[in-house]
Amino acid sequence: MKRVKYYFLARTIKLFLQLGFSFLTLYFFCSLFVDIFNTKSYIHIGGGTWGHRTPGNQVNAHLTFNAADTIIHYKNGERNIYIGDELNPGLPQIDSIKEKIVNQFISYENRDVKIYNSISVPENVQVRVFSKNKLHNLFWAASGQLYVVFVILVFLILIKLTNRYLDGIILLPRSFKLFSFLGLLMIIKEFFIFIVGIINMLIIQHPRFHSTSLLTNKDFTFANVSLDFAHTASLSNIIVGVLIILLAQVLKQAILLKQEQDLTI
Repeated sequence: MKRVKYYFLARTIKLFLQLGFSFLTLYFFCSLFVDIFNTKSYIHIGGGTWGHRTPGNQVNAHLTFNAADTIIHYKNGERNIYIGDELNPGLPQIDSIKEKIVNQFISYENRDVKIYNSISVPENVQVRVFSKNKLHNLFWAASGQLYVVFVILVFLILIKLTNRYLDGIILLPRSFKLFSFLGLLMIIKEFFIFIVGIINMLIIQHPRFHSTSLLTNKDFTFANVSLDFAHTASLSNIIVGVLIILLAQVLKQAILLKQEQDLTI
């Protein structure tokens, strides 16, 4: 059989996909074992630790961070913290101020540019959560395992498509069923993430980061740090999934039309 173009590149891609598939499958069964039998979720390898020492499960969230713009310490021991729009607080009692601290990003190349302290992470971050309610832990464990299954299926489809390319049958109409299924899988995965995010929002709400003194029981807020669990799905992935399905159907019909024309000739 004549080799297809970019044969060795396709073989290399297939090898990496197979390695990824094997790793994800192993990770799935190890995580499942830990969740079912409630064993430790880490192992020691070569003097290091792989896994998580703390109990719980990984949950996706959006992170926002807003550091304190100005912190003022007074001689009487009081302190004011200004975050957000209160960038230039009034100082009616300047003589009573012991120290004034300003936190800001500085561009040494262009001092005309001001960078605000408000930071948001457009991609999801992962936080580890644990609840005294066993139903919460069960939900987080099950949703995490299902997410891994989605990723495993994506790798499996890509391996099958690579095999079809190596066999020279990638442009047959039946191959486009795999493309359509890949797009559908991307859409289903994002709707699954959206539902999980809504449930996590109901369980955890919108937590904020707090610093508390164990001696005086006072709260110290030097930054607004919050986690949002409701907006973890990706609209762009849904759009890409729809486009993959439409493109697969268009190419499938084009190939069928060409085959009919070839038979007519």
